[in-house]
Amino acid sequence: MVSLMNNDWEKGLQHVNSIIDNDEKRLSKSDLAFLYGKKGLCEYHLQKYNKSLKAYGDALNLFKELNDKRHMGQTHLNMAKSQGLLPNNKDYYGDQLNHINMAIELFKKSDSNMLMIDAQMTLAHFYKKNNKIQQSIKLYEKTINDANQIGDTAGAMIANNNLAATYLITNNYEKASELGQQGLQMALAIGKGRYIASAYSFLSDLYQHQYKSIQAMEMLEQAIKYQLSINEYSYLGPKLITLDFLLTQTYQFEKATELLNLSDQYAQSMKMRSGTSIITLYKGLNAARQGDWSIAEKNLKTALEISQKTNFKYKQPLNISYLALAYFFNNNYLQAIEPATSVLDDEKSGQQEKAIAALALAYTYNFLEKQDLADQWFVETQKLQNPKWLFEYQLFLKLKLERQKQNNSILVAQTTKQIKDTSLQMLELTKSAQVDETIYSDLKAQITKIIESKLKQ
Repeated sequence: MVSLMNNDWEKGLQHVNSIIDNDEKRLSKSDLAFLYGKKGLCEYHLQKYNKSLKAYGDALNLFKELNDKRHMGQTHLNMAKSQGLLPNNKDYYGDQLNHINMAIELFKKSDSNMLMIDAQMTLAHFYKKNNKIQQSIKLYEKTINDANQIGDTAGAMIANNNLAATYLITNNYEKASELGQQGLQMALAIGKGRYIASAYSFLSDLYQHQYKSIQAMEMLEQAIKYQLSINEYSYLGPKLITLDFLLTQTYQFEKATELLNLSDQYAQSMKMRSGTSIITLYKGLNAARQGDWSIAEKNLKTALEISQKTNFKYKQPLNISYLALAYFFNNNYLQAIEPATSVLDDEKSGQQEKAIAALALAYTYNFLEKQDLADQWFVETQKLQNPKWLFEYQLFLKLKLERQKQNNSILVAQTTKQIKDTSLQMLELTKSAQVDETIYSDLKAQITKIIESKLKQ
């Protein structure tokens, strides 16, 4: 039965339900508790998190009657993980923390050291998710040591990779890269696809943060390949959305449009409001990069509305800064000022978001012929801009060229060449970062299968 579930969670769930329905009266409490736990696990991997919680709850009640502390702890931990993946998981903050702490206490009482490693990592992830970064780092470091002391190589590897991801949040790329490479080697030595997929996915994120899109695509392809190979789809969604972003960033417009539309269907079928906002944001970026600012504005406004309704802050500054640009290019000049200013005033905005917002103001004030403000924001944009941001940098160069022409500058030819060179770099990036066709097709097929399954429910 376990072998069946590992290869096909849908058929595994049907098999478990069949045993419960037909043999419940003849089964012991221990057997039933086991089956409800496996039912919860199947529902979890099929991304039916509320149903997963119901099954885990049934298992927990039976394990309590049996006074089975070890399995009670594992079930508490499983429930915390399912709650963490619900669309409204913030509503379960207290419940999640209680489940994790109960698991830790029960594992201590039952001397379940390897399960304690998993529980500590779940708590460290919970800290990170709720912006308690230093607490998360300290707990991951402790967990690596604890795992090594008991010979838990898988636990040490997972804690190592999670620590690397936490350092990435703090922009410590050197430490994150060092730990990430260590984690990949540890995962390859262990040989489990789930671990290898996670290690490659992290390295893809790391390269993205350093604007190395070709390497990021190579790592993401491997992550998707391994994730698909093991029939565990709970963590496929984030990789799908990451591929959406990379296709957009590398100007693979046709594939980006196709996959974004499929991703939108996926997010809606999974009732992922936060996911829908990010996908719609990427649709806006994809349209902007093709010069279709009208479609870009529509998507960016929709994405912002969704993220504000769900209080989902992820990439909001990028959304708002691009919306300011879209207002300008759609001739809504005065509308561009307020969102751009809000990004510049937000201490959580990164350098790239501030550069885009400053660029929107520089364009706007240049058009409105408010020369002092136009000069001020042009200089500020120049300070913030990074030539690695090819599309945004080219927009800056086009404004620079426009200003030079207004002032009869002798540097017009030089800037014109820079614009052309940037276009060539974008074309080269598109060619060099092409997604592997087989992996891309396999991903689309599996996502389509998940969507169709949800529609049948």
